[in-house]
Amino acid sequence: MVEGAFSQQTLTELLKEYKQASDYAQKTRIESLGHVLVFTREDIERMQAFTLADLLQYLKVGWVVPNRFGVENFSFQGTSTGVSTFVRLYINDHEVSSVHTGSPFLTYDNYPLDHIDHVEVYYASGAIRLGDEPASVIIKLYTKKPERENATTFRGTVSNKMDYDNTFIDAREIKSQISYLVMVNKGYLNYENQFINGQPIYRNLWKNFAYFGFNYYKTFIEFSFARITRNIFQGLSLDAAPEEGKTKSLEYYISLTHYFLNDRSLKVNLTLDGQHRKYYEKNREGILIPRVIDIKDPTTIPVEYDENVKLYKYTLNVTKEFKTKDNLLLTGFTVKDKHYNVDDRSYKTLTVYKENIRFIDFDRETLTSLILEDQYNITDKNLVIFSLRADKYFRKNKKDISDYMAKLGFISFLSDRYMVKTYIGRSYFPPTFLDFELSKEDLKQSRTKSALIELVYKKDGNKLSVFAGYEKVEDPVIPDYKKGYLVNGKDYEYSLVALEYNYRQNNNLNLSIGYSKTFSTIEPSLLSEETGYFRITGEKDKINFYSELVYKKGFKVSSVDIPDSYNLNAGISYLINENFSLKIKGINILNRGAKIPVIPVIGNEGSYDSLDRKYFISLEVSY
Repeated sequence: MVEGAFSQQTLTELLKEYKQASDYAQKTRIESLGHVLVFTREDIERMQAFTLADLLQYLKVGWVVPNRFGVENFSFQGTSTGVSTFVRLYINDHEVSSVHTGSPFLTYDNYPLDHIDHVEVYYASGAIRLGDEPASVIIKLYTKKPERENATTFRGTVSNKMDYDNTFIDAREIKSQISYLVMVNKGYLNYENQFINGQPIYRNLWKNFAYFGFNYYKTFIEFSFARITRNIFQGLSLDAAPEEGKTKSLEYYISLTHYFLNDRSLKVNLTLDGQHRKYYEKNREGILIPRVIDIKDPTTIPVEYDENVKLYKYTLNVTKEFKTKDNLLLTGFTVKDKHYNVDDRSYKTLTVYKENIRFIDFDRETLTSLILEDQYNITDKNLVIFSLRADKYFRKNKKDISDYMAKLGFISFLSDRYMVKTYIGRSYFPPTFLDFELSKEDLKQSRTKSALIELVYKKDGNKLSVFAGYEKVEDPVIPDYKKGYLVNGKDYEYSLVALEYNYRQNNNLNLSIGYSKTFSTIEPSLLSEETGYFRITGEKDKINFYSELVYKKGFKVSSVDIPDSYNLNAGISYLINENFSLKIKGINILNRGAKIPVIPVIGNEGSYDSLDRKYFISLEVSY
């Protein structure tokens, strides 16, 4: 009897040890991909993050603010508000960033999240497994599993500023391993007019999205459609205040993924992307088109500009995993063919009108990549990762580019309570089609060297993390305000330190307190270098609630003083019954959100509000 009891106890302990070892091995492999921030389905619903821009407001080391085109753009704190070419956005495993700009936000800044299960944000320069083009930040949206849903859902949202947002979802499992997900969204975002040099500027947005995903055993098919119309806000106007302007963007993609072999370790993905864009701007004070303007001759400055472009992208991805108990090896290759077609482009100056013009002959780019990534568990609690990707860009009428990305990392669970993560990496960023159009020089790729360390302490429901990152950028593509176009500028360095404390009491209560500060040689810096926040979320019976206060320290750039900001957001939702829920939220409740400086080429310097004060009410129905 004693022997039997001892044997059973030993077996139980052994099984527990095996499970702990397996858990640690899995955790180290997840953590190996970079500094990661995960928003769960519960987080998204509780914070009433209906769009991507809503959710990205909660990133602790960056800002989501409207750039000069009115696009909700993610930028690191202490930097600028331009077009973020260092961010890549994926829906499942498909990249939706623009072929023209390299940024996803023109179309997808207000992408709906009703059909999204969870979101992963990686600060991962040199991450091979996560994406197929260079990036410092990778955002991955993973759609809901139909077999877990088996429901039809409708959400309707309105605001006190006449915004509306409606989403329909139908997700069903037809039978085992066969399922589908459908999402349709239509919305309008109405923003208060801003004034620059006494002239009103607008950034209202009309949006339509659709998504269809079909899973058939080892095959997954996706189709997505997006149509966006928005005011151009400051546009390219020399005084940052255009008289008229609209951007219309239509995008779609078809993606086919098939898994081979019983363990699904061989994956083949084929995609087709189409991106059509129309842009119109009128401004009597002039429009900044570097390829047209001769700064010595004022008569060359355009006062009206119109373009219609179409871009296409064809992608083949093949990856193969080789997995053993202690090692995970990923190999593969990518071929990506990009086409840039100008259907029509015209401009008018005070003296001439020109049409059917082209700024650059560079209209096609083919990327080929070979990848290798190895994750090796030295022990169950210690992992080393090495990544390497060799890229070759074949560029029509431009010099070809050969470059590479590499990363070396070490992740260790020192105990049940302590975890440490370190990386060094090397990457690069090739100039985009847009970069060449906004320059008069033969731009070369910028290169980056980075290092990262993260320390985490956990005990019971408490978690304390310390994060520090460093990046040096060589030959960055930046605006030269004296020349009036983009150039390869001086090297700069960027460092960031962030502290965060979390307390979680099951799902009933979650507290977060964070602080971050940057140190940078970037000039000029148009965003605050210091920020802190306090957030509380929780649930009680049928009620979910959240509240957050974000502080950003003021600063001065040129002649513009930016005051400290205090952005208070709060929301509450009530589950009426299993089919109906009512949600209410407010953003920028104190009306003290951050201001963004404006430094136009001509006219007075000033600032604009990054957020309106708004209140929303939503009704969600599921059956």
